[in-house]
Amino acid sequence: AGRWLEAARYAFDAGALDDARSHATTALRTASDRRTRVGARLLLVELAGEDHSGTGPLLDAAFCESAGIPDLTAHTRMYRAVKAYYDGDVEVALAELKRAEEAAEQCHDLERLVEVLSWRGNILVGSEGDSELERAGQLARGLPLTAATVGARQLGAMGRLFRGDVAEAVRRITALRAAVEQSGAVRELAAVLISVAGVYGRAGRCAEALAAGRACVRLYVDVMSTPGPGLLVIAMAELNGGSVARAAEYARQATAACLAAGDEDWIKLASVTTGMIELARGEPGTAAETLRRAYAVEQQRGRVDPGQLLWHADFVEALVGAGSLAEAVEVLASVTASVDRLDRQVAHLGLARAGALVTAASGRVRDAADDLASAIDRWIDHPYPLEVARAYHALGGLERRAHRRGAARAAYQEAERRYGLADAVPWREAAATDLARLNGGRGPGLSETERRIVELVRAGATNREIGRVLFLSVKAVEANLTRLYRRLNVRNRAQLSQVLDDVTEVR
Repeated sequence: AGRWLEAARYAFDAGALDDARSHATTALRTASDRRTRVGARLLLVELAGEDHSGTGPLLDAAFCESAGIPDLTAHTRMYRAVKAYYDGDVEVALAELKRAEEAAEQCHDLERLVEVLSWRGNILVGSEGDSELERAGQLARGLPLTAATVGARQLGAMGRLFRGDVAEAVRRITALRAAVEQSGAVRELAAVLISVAGVYGRAGRCAEALAAGRACVRLYVDVMSTPGPGLLVIAMAELNGGSVARAAEYARQATAACLAAGDEDWIKLASVTTGMIELARGEPGTAAETLRRAYAVEQQRGRVDPGQLLWHADFVEALVGAGSLAEAVEVLASVTASVDRLDRQVAHLGLARAGALVTAASGRVRDAADDLASAIDRWIDHPYPLEVARAYHALGGLERRAHRRGAARAAYQEAERRYGLADAVPWREAAATDLARLNGGRGPGLSETERRIVELVRAGATNREIGRVLFLSVKAVEANLTRLYRRLNVRNRAQLSQVLDDVTEVR
């Protein structure tokens, strides 16, 4: 039976989940000792993934059999905490983790202690959670590479990132990736690549984030129980460093996978990612509705940490663009209060950008531009380069609306420059388009989406056909064409094709 359990664990680590489940079941059926039976039951719980429904009897039996054996007690209590968390009972989850911590310390099981601290740090928000993640990461550095220690070191790096210590986060996650790749632990590598893409993206290294995202999604499709997390990682990496159209398709697949897995955390992240993509595609109404769903889940679960994923500013922007100004004001005030309470300094510049858009929507455009310019001066050394670039981009739009063309041009140029330094291809194209519109030019500055629309128009595609190819709604295609007509002073498709015949940027 012990060999069956060992084989099950080996298969699980290799991503052969059906074999792992079969071997663990055999180990449980044939085992005569408590340790093997508990181990088999907990592995079967692990194989259930993040949907722990139906695992209650397995956990109850494992808990009963672990009585009097401290290391097994710590292990089973930790799993009970995880189930309680996914059932939405955070209070019970934290209580079980506390007991698991005591049992792990009693038997000097450092690996289990690391895992318990990581879970608690992941559940708690703000500096309290960060300190737990840091403690777990420090303990894990001296231990062999296992799923628990890799996860702890990964979360420790992310905790540094959320506090704005980007250089240390990059150092830690790069070293961890190298160690895991050398060890050959495929499942752990897939999970680590999520953080690699996230850290590189916030460090303004979008091309490297995109490469990590592509590696991540390949592994998730090959060896993980659901590809949803990997698809979300590549969707966000494509949004910042690749193609908005590809980002939209990955987000669509990710949403379906996360819904099938039934994990609310990943479903929320799928809505966040999709909403941000919709906003980038110029669909604020659709984005606002999508992001409302994510915000509702977040409020229901009571775990609001605006420093972990910077999306609340985009939510406010979408609400403003959709005409829901009162709601935008309410959301901005609530999120700002959370930022102040948790001291999430990294979120301030994004919220200043959102606040300026709210001010402009109330009719005070020049005040909004001045406020945002002051915020940029204050946060010019922000640790996340894209945050500064996006602030300049928004400032360009506000200055244009305030009829200060010189200031608008300077802001757009700075945004384009900073996007270029970060390899943020879609954002750089968007800034170039806005700059070209400001200059009244006919040629350069078409975004990737506009360029593809023009190509398809020339090929004779209808709006519906263009939408299918580019994963856009018909309304979005129409809106893009209307903007092109206005910018290039043409009235129809034939004139659009003719006026762009000599533009070298359209290929």
